[in-house]
Amino acid sequence: MRFTITVVCCSALHGQESYENINSHFGSIASVPLHPMGTYTSVGWGLLGGAGYNFSEEHAAIGEFDLDGTLCDRTALLPLQQATGQNFRGHSKLYVLTAD
Repeated sequence: MRFTITVVCCSALHGQESYENINSHFGSIASVPLHPMGTYTSVGWGLLGGAGYNFSEEHAAIGEFDLDGTLCDRTALLPLQQATGQNFRGHSKLYVLTAD
């Protein structure tokens, strides 16, 4: 059995005669853990946003905030649950603040 996934990205490009002084962006994040972390965590989600000031067409100062969260796989916590006799869950949240 074969599966084919095709991803098409399109964008509209246009020339600008002048640049804006203030820039901003906002987006969402999907994180997929790879081996070996893929056996312990699941797919994560997140949000990203930032704003800055353009000094010229080539130079800018930009600040960004990133929030990324993942959930722990329940089978990964099973040995700890059996050892302690408690039922608990695991999750992780990563907060990142950058300045460029």
